[in-house]
Amino acid sequence: MLLRAATLTLFVGLALSDPSCPATHPNVYYNGQYCCQSTKEKVYTPQGTKCDGSDIQRDSLCCEDDRYVKCATDNCNAYTKPGDFLPFSVPNSVEVDTDFSDMDMERFFVKLPCETSVWFKLFLRRDDGPNSHVELYSKVKGNIYCNGAGAKNWYSGEKTDFTMDDGAMQCESDGNSIIIVVEKTADRVTIKNKGKTLYNQDFTDNDANCRQATTKVKTQVWNYDGELGLGVFDNSIIGAQTQLTVGTESSSCFIKDFDYGQADIKMIRNVDSAKVCLNQCARQAGCQSMAFVPASGDCWLKSKLYGDNPKPKVGVVSANLLCQGIRVANNCVKRDFDYWGADIKMISDVDSVMDCAEEARNVEGGRSVAYQASSRNCWVKYLDNGARPEDKDGVDSVAIKCLDRVNIKLAGGKEGLDCFEEGVDFPGADIKNVNPIYTIEECDALCQVEDGCIAITHRPSTQDCWLKNKPNGNGKAFLDTVNSINFNCFTLQAGLGDADCVQENYDFRGADIKMISSIYSLDDCVALCADEPGCASVTHQPATSRCWLKNKRFGADPQDMDGVNSRNLQCGDVWCKHKKSFLYTYANSPVVRFESLDEAKEECKANDACNGITQEPYNSDKYSLRRGPTIHDWSPTDETSYVLC
Repeated sequence: MLLRAATLTLFVGLALSDPSCPATHPNVYYNGQYCCQSTKEKVYTPQGTKCDGSDIQRDSLCCEDDRYVKCATDNCNAYTKPGDFLPFSVPNSVEVDTDFSDMDMERFFVKLPCETSVWFKLFLRRDDGPNSHVELYSKVKGNIYCNGAGAKNWYSGEKTDFTMDDGAMQCESDGNSIIIVVEKTADRVTIKNKGKTLYNQDFTDNDANCRQATTKVKTQVWNYDGELGLGVFDNSIIGAQTQLTVGTESSSCFIKDFDYGQADIKMIRNVDSAKVCLNQCARQAGCQSMAFVPASGDCWLKSKLYGDNPKPKVGVVSANLLCQGIRVANNCVKRDFDYWGADIKMISDVDSVMDCAEEARNVEGGRSVAYQASSRNCWVKYLDNGARPEDKDGVDSVAIKCLDRVNIKLAGGKEGLDCFEEGVDFPGADIKNVNPIYTIEECDALCQVEDGCIAITHRPSTQDCWLKNKPNGNGKAFLDTVNSINFNCFTLQAGLGDADCVQENYDFRGADIKMISSIYSLDDCVALCADEPGCASVTHQPATSRCWLKNKRFGADPQDMDGVNSRNLQCGDVWCKHKKSFLYTYANSPVVRFESLDEAKEECKANDACNGITQEPYNSDKYSLRRGPTIHDWSPTDETSYVLC
């Protein structure tokens, strides 16, 4: 008997013979045909007790606020929270579709009994045929099969037998189970247990389909009466909305009894909750994920989205900031609000507002959408907020640019591109060299936890990472095999060339966040300010090497004081640029337009009626002074506006 699962969210506690509602809309109603986001019915008198606002049931006919999606098969079950593993056995094998696109490694987990050896096999397939299999006869013997490889004399491929050290497999802390991890890339397959490698096989060009991506995994067991468990760690975890209550908190980003192992930046003790631990990660440069142990309060901050060795582990809660970014994306959605007008096209049979936004990305000029769940209609707009945005029940809207702003860095971008110096070496001033470090992001994470490190140089070809104690080493040099980052750059570049940036013999008194000792320069003090949430300015005392971080520009009571120097994190007048926007009403009469933005800024500051500047494409890109003060971000003529931040 073969049980199929369309997509394994992570590790599932039961075989999925019927589809379930998605975690975003977990509550089934209308006899299995629809899934509701709410736990309540909508009040609609003509339908009587089936739509009276009570708890939603399978035979309910209405969903509160019409926030529903249609079941893909017209016969869904309610969403079941992911639990441990998908069970498989001799009579009941499982086959799971997988999605490893854009992931650098495939990971499969098999849960075995501790007390006995079990003979099992994982078939790793592609859509049009077999790729490979991993087979363990016992705790010490197994084989790897590559389809189409070698002399093709064993089932159209080649089989490699291997042995593992006796006693190398270790039981989990429960004493009942062993968890085997199979890692596969285009270059190797590795079998691990409790973080230790039991066997590794590097692929060559002769290994044919072993190097191809897996799109399906199927199980087989021999001569065992019990059940084993299968887990797959693929892209579905990113989209999973696993609701887990942690203390009094509920979040879709936390994975219970699962450890994003290794790739540690540092450990923080006595943390109150998983939510606080995730917030600590958001504040730590280079942190992408965390693992939290509720029993001890230990919070482990990680430099990779899933650590280096993600695995099931009882008593650990893990989460990453990419998931947090997905949750933040939901804040872009304006509920019961219509971006009316400016339609390019209407698309039918769309399941959700997020799916509607994805449809808009495929439409030339699509910049926002309005979505009606009750009709499943999606309207794609050529303006960011439609032509006449307005309240409207049952319609949700979202601007594509809002979604694009969410967690760019975690999606693969780099913060502070002007500070990421490609082909530039910071020679000398080395604290140490670390190898192998495969990415500059990992090198970044090492610098953040190394005392005195304020710059890095990374060579991708040799995986070398140099940690530096001076912003540019002993001086910049061009070298096309390396890339470098000066972390002071992110905070100092705003004030470069501004004579008013540093105020010598002047104290930004009060509004202190904290005082930090052993800070030997104002630049280093400012760099600390940039890493401190809410920090707006600093005061530094060279004689004592003390640095005060402030939560207000100029502090609370600025005054003359010999022996201290102060500066705002952002110096001078900071102008914010708003693309595709305009401000109403000209601020001067007759209207004067300026060729130079700098000239327009100076004139605006001198004009009490001016609250901003709008660049006019229809007037040779000249700049005009505007009263505003409201910024309208739906310019039909691609205007750009500037206001003081």
